Amino acid sequence: MNTKLLLAIPILALATACAAPAGSVNPIAVSTQTYRGIPCSDTMEMLITAQEEESSLIAAQNLRATGDVVGVLTLLLPIGSMMGSDVEEELAVAKGTVDAIQRALVLNCQVLADVNSNESVQARLNDELT
Repeated sequence: MNTKLLLAIPILALATACAAPAGSVNPIAVSTQTYRGIPCSDTMEMLITAQEEESSLIAAQNLRATGDVVGVLTLLLPIGSMMGSDVEEELAVAKGTVDAIQRALVLNCQVLADVNSNESVQARLNDELT
């Protein structure tokens, strides 16, 4: 019984040291005020850029989390987190930035739109610029 307990404690400690999957990273609050009063087309461009950065960070964070799981299962070490490659903080800021720009888009463009899709934002940007 004591041997199982002694083995369980380090395994639990290693498991909690793993990088979190991107879906479990909460956004950091970013003020919409930063993005208010900007022309609609500029706001759309900013949103597209922010969404692309967020997508890149989501992929990177998920890769780190998967690497940690594989590392823990094979070597009992969360390799990605140990090497400092976790991008959880940057992802939280990126998610908060996207949320803030989406709220500002409604104010700056005076429309209620589905801004959760890059395609819909890109289509609106193309319409705005032509």
